[in-house]
Amino acid sequence: MYGQRSCLDGGGVLYPCRSGEIEATVEMFSQPFVDEYGKNKVRAAMQDATKEVVEKGGIADLQILEEDTIGEISEVQVKIVYGNDEEETETINLVVEDGTWKLQPEK
Repeated sequence: MYGQRSCLDGGGVLYPCRSGEIEATVEMFSQPFVDEYGKNKVRAAMQDATKEVVEKGGIADLQILEEDTIGEISEVQVKIVYGNDEEETETINLVVEDGTWKLQPEK
């Protein structure tokens, strides 16, 4: 899947999260998701998530474990390693909007 890795690694979603650039991170979500929940709610959730990441010592590593892509929809399983050595596995849903991969969290 072209562009997915750049969306998930330090050049995409995680970089703004690491550096506290919340507005840039909010823009990585699909428009239908932002429209449904509202930009302020998404921004507040990203601020909370960023605070949690900082409390865990930042993001030390991200590994893509598995990806399942069909056309312009993708489900990616990632392992996140934090600076405090805590690890978690998450499933990230992505969709293509205007040629760019965007986060599309499940409801």
